[in-house]
Amino acid sequence: MDQGGPRPEGSDRDSRTVSVVIPAWNAAHLVGTAIDSVLAQTHADLAVLVVDDGSTDATAEVIERHARDPRVTLIRHARNRGLSAARNTGMRAARGGYMAFLDADDCWLPNHLEVAMGALVRHPELDVVFLESEVVDQQTSNPEHLWFEHHRDAFAEFGTTPIGEGFFSIDSGLLRGLLIGCVAHMQALVGRRAFIAAQMFDERLRRSEDLDWLIRATHDRGMRAAFTREVTSIYLRHGTSLTAKGGSNHEIIERTELDLFRDYARWTDLDRRERRLVRKRIAACCVDLAYYARKRGDLRAAWSYVLQGAVMHASGSQFREAAKIATSMLSLLRGPRSADASRQP
Repeated sequence: MDQGGPRPEGSDRDSRTVSVVIPAWNAAHLVGTAIDSVLAQTHADLAVLVVDDGSTDATAEVIERHARDPRVTLIRHARNRGLSAARNTGMRAARGGYMAFLDADDCWLPNHLEVAMGALVRHPELDVVFLESEVVDQQTSNPEHLWFEHHRDAFAEFGTTPIGEGFFSIDSGLLRGLLIGCVAHMQALVGRRAFIAAQMFDERLRRSEDLDWLIRATHDRGMRAAFTREVTSIYLRHGTSLTAKGGSNHEIIERTELDLFRDYARWTDLDRRERRLVRKRIAACCVDLAYYARKRGDLRAAWSYVLQGAVMHASGSQFREAAKIATSMLSLLRGPRSADASRQP
């Protein structure tokens, strides 16, 4: 797998330029709004790199119309290669000293980059900053929750110091927080290009690639981060979102994260708390996958996941859920009365 790498920093005429990478696949109805939200930024020194990942609709045509603005560049994949590959393509084409990501179905408020750049310029020790997002239902336009609030258990792991202008540096616990949950999605992250582009996304992953990138950037490369609770972006949730409620994507995500956390469990330098969190996440994935298997009647797979979760020393709540699955499966062996005993995570 071609991992590429950053372009030489000396080739950039102005290090304050922010390269914004927008991957797009069959997003003709959405990508224009995403691009417009970037072009409307109060920080106007931009290079907008929109990667059409083998779309079969009018995505490329929409991007081409926006490319009349000289800051916008269309890059095309001949075939669909996935979100990780599209981001990597954009990263390789980036210039300037800073980089940001925006998915084609999301958008920024006009001050997003200005707020982020203020912290990064004032604090050269930082590699990235996380900014708060409001999660909004696309169909109803109703706000659902704030991203950070939804991950408050992960934020509770952080040791922080205020650094001004509403930002807090994360002095400790970043890896622990990330092992609990994806504390910041990629389109709410802005950072130094030299740091970001040195680590490509894993192109084997079609799900959870952002969490994997964040965990590896922290574990392998000691990522230094800060965050602000000022809302500067909108995360639109719709029926085809990877995080859409109750969709088939959730089972795929759980399988992907089970494989990822099994890989992290092999790291020998984790402390006791970090190792416990990895095992807890593996147990949680196993419990959820057991429910999916039980729901479709695959009792062999359900038992396998229940046993794997038990080996991982699941927390009390996970143990109780696993016990409920086991009880319902035992009931199935006695007859059909437990047909309603399953639930969806």
